[in-house]
Amino acid sequence: MQMPASKEQARKGTTDKKRKNIQDSEFAAEIADPSMLGEKREDYAGDGDTGASNQSLGLVALAMSIASLFVLPQWFGLAGIVLGGAAWLMGFRGLGLWSIIIGSISLIAYIVLVPYYS
Repeated sequence: MQMPASKEQARKGTTDKKRKNIQDSEFAAEIADPSMLGEKREDYAGDGDTGASNQSLGLVALAMSIASLFVLPQWFGLAGIVLGGAAWLMGFRGLGLWSIIIGSISLIAYIVLVPYYS
């Protein structure tokens, strides 16, 4: 085994070992299962308000789709379908899907039944 020529080289060697251990532990934390880590990690969603506003969009879409069953199905049904699609794309799959289904049923019923009552 070779001895370091100076104290600086000896110190540099321990620093390199520490750095290597730190790099290994960071790498291990990145690929480890999050449930095995002691800390909780939050998703990066930008502002904290975005989740609530996206859910509000889904709820508005669902409300418009339900309202389209009773009032102005050609407008509220179409708006419910469009807003439901936006909610679907933003991650609220259930609200978006129900808004699209109810809005579509209302719009199709309007298109089929209007000729009989006009």
